[in-house]
Amino acid sequence: MKRFGQIGKLKPEKKDEYIKLHENVWPEVLKVIEKCNISNYSIYSFELFCFASFEYHGENFEEDMKKMAEDLSVQRWWKYTKPCFEQFKAAGDDEYYIDMKEIFRMD
Repeated sequence: MKRFGQIGKLKPEKKDEYIKLHENVWPEVLKVIEKCNISNYSIYSFELFCFASFEYHGENFEEDMKKMAEDLSVQRWWKYTKPCFEQFKAAGDDEYYIDMKEIFRMD
């Protein structure tokens, strides 16, 4: 199992929309997330910043993320959620969340 922590920055005018979307995440999107071996997925917000954490229980993260990106329901979901974020220019034009390095954990 591998744990992930990610950070993203919302556009000020899209913050409320993003939060509202996550009050009722589409069931088909949740099923894809589970099929791609992700569990214990949480998103937190502070002002314009979002922090996501999740656990990956699969064998090939890149392949599972490719499957997720190819799913039509996820693609439709991302059409609503991705425009809510500012892009991280340093990370590339298509980066909305940046992986963070874990520096401490207590189980």
